[in-house]
Amino acid sequence: MNIVILDDEKDIVEYVKETLKKEQDYNDKIYLHTSHTTLEKSSYLKNIDILFIDIKLDNINGINFVKEHKKQLSNTKIIYITAYDEYIEESFETEPIYFLRKPLTEEKILKAYSKALKKINLQKQSIIISTQKGKRKINLSDIYYIESDARLINITLKNEVITAYKKISEIEEELGNKFLRTHKSYIVNIDKIKNYALTKITLENDKIIPISRHYQKKCKDTIMEYIKGDNDE
Repeated sequence: MNIVILDDEKDIVEYVKETLKKEQDYNDKIYLHTSHTTLEKSSYLKNIDILFIDIKLDNINGINFVKEHKKQLSNTKIIYITAYDEYIEESFETEPIYFLRKPLTEEKILKAYSKALKKINLQKQSIIISTQKGKRKINLSDIYYIESDARLINITLKNEVITAYKKISEIEEELGNKFLRTHKSYIVNIDKIKNYALTKITLENDKIIPISRHYQKKCKDTIMEYIKGDNDE
């Protein structure tokens, strides 16, 4: 796994590196940069698994750097380092997984690293479903929601909808704890939730999913536990 640390303060770069060395796998490679230009010239820009990047670099905004290299960093877990909360909303478009607020501590760094690893491991998980065109492998992290349609289910991904021959209760048993039943006809990926209210959930693709009365308490408890877990990671 390739880990990159980009910050114009050399002390911070070294501190993050030394902290990660206490937890990292021996196969991991850590690359240090105090300038975005050296990273742009590197041979591994397209193969970064985790990127720690300062938002306010000397001559560039870290968020803009990620946007400019969106294609190369499409599978990278972004962790922003910042002392300025006003940048958080601006960063949403780049889908960061964590904000490390200065002053940094070992605990904060390791929480961010742990969350990135969990996201990477989740992406490796998949299910096999039967469609009209045959068997199809789907990464769980790509699923936004699943909707029941009589004897079929429609699995909505970012850019397509896949119809499968399966009952919603059957696929529910195959999914992990990042999926939540909100209604007799709906299951959502908790990682894709943008907004939550008692009777509905809004996903990152702006789809509104109803929460039936039967599932309201379970949804509330599960989502609150999930949020708490993210804060504790």
